[in-house]
Amino acid sequence: MKQNRLSFGIINGVAAILAATSVFLPWLDSVEAIRIDFIRLVSTEAVDPTDSILFSIAVAIFVGAFLTLMGAIFASKYLTIVGWIINLGVLALWITMTAMYAAPNSFGVGNFQAGVWVMIASLILTLVSIFIHTKIKNKPTEKTEPAAK
Repeated sequence: MKQNRLSFGIINGVAAILAATSVFLPWLDSVEAIRIDFIRLVSTEAVDPTDSILFSIAVAIFVGAFLTLMGAIFASKYLTIVGWIINLGVLALWITMTAMYAAPNSFGVGNFQAGVWVMIASLILTLVSIFIHTKIKNKPTEKTEPAAK
């Protein structure tokens, strides 16, 4: 039981670090997540890259990574799930909006750079840790039966 809880914490901690690290790596065309404006994810108009981290998608990713890390520290599946949903939402919105603005033949999985792949790895690790935590909670307790006479 303690080993599974430790595994949950370690995997969540690594996933949170990976998510936070992905912000500083290039996502597409050598543009880091720090320079991707959050407005771009919810706007239908083209937006220039931002110079302020406060208006970038990095803030949402940091919030998701922080919640994932808190889930690791407090062994909370619910904090981990909220962090996972935030990071998954940011990644899905970024992919959708980037695909909308890209030329039909110029956007594909091969165009993703290290930041996107590190974020995907973080999401997969977080999902694995959630399944480990579910396994911990749903493990049946062993009852000892009285010895036969």
